Amino acid sequence: MPVHDWTRVRAGTFHFFHQRWIAALCDALNLGGLPDGYFAMSEVDAGGDNLFGYAGRSDRVSVYREQRELIATIEIVPAGIKRSETSTKAYVRNSVELLRRGVHHFVADLFPPLSTGSRSIPSLIWKDIRGHSFALPADKPLTLASYSAGEEKVADVELIAVGDSLPDMPLFLSPDRYIPCPLEAAYQATWAVFPAALRGPLTA
Repeated sequence: MPVHDWTRVRAGTFHFFHQRWIAALCDALNLGGLPDGYFAMSEVDAGGDNLFGYAGRSDRVSVYREQRELIATIEIVPAGIKRSETSTKAYVRNSVELLRRGVHHFVADLFPPLSTGSRSIPSLIWKDIRGHSFALPADKPLTLASYSAGEEKVADVELIAVGDSLPDMPLFLSPDRYIPCPLEAAYQATWAVFPAALRGPLTA
């Protein structure tokens, strides 16, 4: 299914989709996507700078091993994060802290930069880790990035555009082991139950 242009709708509409997409990802991972001994659950990142209510709220998938050991997280960048330099920096800082704690991290940023020359959230995370960011071509302004939190931090990056299908990116469970992150299947499942009354601007 092609990725929709979420800049066409209000932040609350994307937040609603975002929450359902997170739940669908948890379902897909828990129903066979994860190996035995692992489980996924939705959580709210309480450490973020929430300056814009739900528009900046960061719901995420947390993947645990038995005994509640946090292994990996999946985050979908909220609509409001980029509206403030303070909230952007806080979001990037929280992501980098997870990686430094040894937690593998996946980020989907389905909103283009707000201005020419600015970077996506995944690119800013990479800059904080490695000292340099990656550029976004004008025709591929959306970013998916999967980070391995091993001793040497590694990023698997895909640049996409509105209308592209979502690839199944790697979700690292260890520096040398990963599973497919079922982005496309979960997105399709979420869209299938998304209210018709909210679809108008996205299908025009």
